[in-house]
Amino acid sequence: DGTVVSFEPTVFDLNTIKTDVTLCVKDVSCFVRYTSNLVQDMANNHIRAVRDRTDRFSASEHALSFTDDKVRPNLVSFSLDMDSNNLTLTFDETIDLSTFQATAITLHNGPQSTESLTLRGGKTL
Repeated sequence: DGTVVSFEPTVFDLNTIKTDVTLCVKDVSCFVRYTSNLVQDMANNHIRAVRDRTDRFSASEHALSFTDDKVRPNLVSFSLDMDSNNLTLTFDETIDLSTFQATAITLHNGPQSTESLTLRGGKTL
C-alpha cells in the first residue's frame, strides 16, 4: 500500500517498445493511457480511465523522467546449421537488423584457438 507503484514490464513488452523508434524514446514521446482497472484506492474506488484518443493527457500522464536505453545488447547464444546454411544469433534485447554486419563475426575452433575464419558476408534471412 502506498502512493507509488514501480514495476518491471515483461521482456516481450520492452522489446516491442524498442522496435518502435518513435515510442517512448524521450520524455516528450512517452505518455500513458489506462483503463479504470489499473488501480483502486483503499476505499475500493477505481482510478478515472484515460483510454481513448478523445481523452486529453494531463501532466501526470506525461513521463516526468526518462532514461535512454544505454545498455548494449549481448549475444545470448548462437547455432550453426551446416545443412541449411544458417547461422542464428540470439540477443538479450531487440536489435536494429539494418545495422547487422556479418563481417564482424569470426568463428574459432576452440576457446584458446588461433584457427579462425572471419565471415566475408552473407544474406540476412
